[in-house]
Amino acid sequence: SFEAIGTNSHELPMVAACLANTDAELKTAQYDVLAKWQEVYAGELLIMLPDTFGMTQFLRDAPPWAANWTGMRMDSKEPFAAGEEIIAWYQKRGQDPKKKRAMFSDGLEVDLMIDLHKKFHGRIRESFGWGTMATNDFRSSHPRGLNTLDPISLVCKVTAANGRAAVK
Repeated sequence: SFEAIGTNSHELPMVAACLANTDAELKTAQYDVLAKWQEVYAGELLIMLPDTFGMTQFLRDAPPWAANWTGMRMDSKEPFAAGEEIIAWYQKRGQDPKKKRAMFSDGLEVDLMIDLHKKFHGRIRESFGWGTMATNDFRSSHPRGLNTLDPISLVCKVTAANGRAAVK
């Protein structure tokens, strides 16, 4: 059998932020989602998504226990910069990045995944969330050779919760 590997989505911290009633609750909303997530899940499902409101601020203010999670999925930041940032973050917190997972995602193509593997292999446990370009890439499939079948990235986001507008 295989262990499931994954993370939550951007929608959870977006909704938690909408439901916050004070500035203090707003600041901790994204971490409160992780605290509840780890009550339910363990192992390879403890992969945080740090970039809903910006990866750098997330890591700067993350509670100490977040460094014990299995890894992170980078989705909204340039992947090479994100990989370097999380390696430095783990090292600063006394964690061995070689034991942590870096799950790269966000419109990956094969060449980029190979380049990311070359850069990070042996430094962190790299993996890839290959979505749009694996399942929705029909660029060269038009029967008349037309280049009209560009992939569509279908991403759904929360627009409001509890009568408050959401941001991502």
